[in-house]
Amino acid sequence: MLIFHYIAGAKVGANSVFIDIAKALLDIEEERRYEILMNLARPDAAACSKKDMTHTGPIFYFSPTGSLVCRLRFDEVMQVHTECRDDYEFLRERFNDQRYAMEFRPREGDIIVFDNWRVMHARDEVYGMHVRRHWRAWVSTLKSTLLPNYYLGIRPIPLEIAAKIKVVNVSASS
Repeated sequence: MLIFHYIAGAKVGANSVFIDIAKALLDIEEERRYEILMNLARPDAAACSKKDMTHTGPIFYFSPTGSLVCRLRFDEVMQVHTECRDDYEFLRERFNDQRYAMEFRPREGDIIVFDNWRVMHARDEVYGMHVRRHWRAWVSTLKSTLLPNYYLGIRPIPLEIAAKIKVVNVSASS
């Protein structure tokens, strides 16, 4: 889970945008949805480079707690494998559809908690000299007694598809 505590709001712009990945995926025809998940589960689906760090891995994968996770960006930080480009662009268009977005202007003191494995987050452009600032906190591991009560990640995923995604996640890249 990710927690944002907004310390200072921008005077103009910097609206926060949140997109429910699971809802957007569920609205895709079932066979096509699973094709996308399988293709973007490749271990070499994307590479992210930020500062001095680079990570190559799948866009969809399973967490140690068994939740389907989406690691996706639509900016210059993420480079997508050529064979994944069409599915990536399809998702970009889908996730930019306003039907899946919740947008608001955060005010100083606002706190928002969300499932970072299921919800994409971004902000629109900041105008002027007064920028938005927020603190971030991550909850990476819930107590084992709480896990059955919290359904994190993208769901529902049929067991058969989950098993196939797990195989694709570890298969050798083509």
